[in-house]
Amino acid sequence: MNNKIHLGDSLEIMKKIPKNSIDLVVTDPPYIINGDTNSETKEWRGVKSLGKIKKGLNHIADGFNAKSYFIELERVLKKFNAFIFCSNHQIAELMNEGKNRGYFTTLLVWHKTNTVPFANGVYRGDLEFCIHFRESGATFNGNAKEKSKIYISPTEVSKYGHPTEKPLKLIEKYIKIGSNKNDVVLDPFLGSGTTVNACINLDRQYIGIEIDEKYHNIAKEREQKAKGKWGLFA
Repeated sequence: MNNKIHLGDSLEIMKKIPKNSIDLVVTDPPYIINGDTNSETKEWRGVKSLGKIKKGLNHIADGFNAKSYFIELERVLKKFNAFIFCSNHQIAELMNEGKNRGYFTTLLVWHKTNTVPFANGVYRGDLEFCIHFRESGATFNGNAKEKSKIYISPTEVSKYGHPTEKPLKLIEKYIKIGSNKNDVVLDPFLGSGTTVNACINLDRQYIGIEIDEKYHNIAKEREQKAKGKWGLFA
């Protein structure tokens, strides 16, 4: 299954992955976008209307079953080591899940420097969050600078039309921290393929899973372009 992008439900496809065969997980699962007036929802991706957001993101706006994924990730990971992006509304649940399972659980932040300056009664939505879950003995590379909990960069309009695409350099940062060359990185919510792109750039093996056929096809195209850049296919 390595070095392939799979189309389908990730929980079902993960059942085919051998036990203790994955070194790292980096993934951006569906966020919870609820109906409150939090700035995160109103500014998210620069759209101030929650109705417009949910209309375009209805398939990725209601979260995911964290407990089910933790069970399956524990089976396939050699040592539990996972970077999982989340919304503000998911932080408490996910951090409690990690702590209850005995993992080092650290909240990381992407500070977006060019967000819409909207703060009418709410906080400005200039942060996105990622939680690093790490079992004792899991790979944890980097110096003090590389292990900063804050990543600062502007947002960029996705070239591939995906509404929640993360910066390639940010994904590469997490992969460098949590894995070594030739390790296997899993992304069960691949989206437009940024994690696979980063793995190819960093000489990691990968398994990508995406349920949406449109983004699966985009991820495959990005995969081939990235391989072509490094001369990895004829």
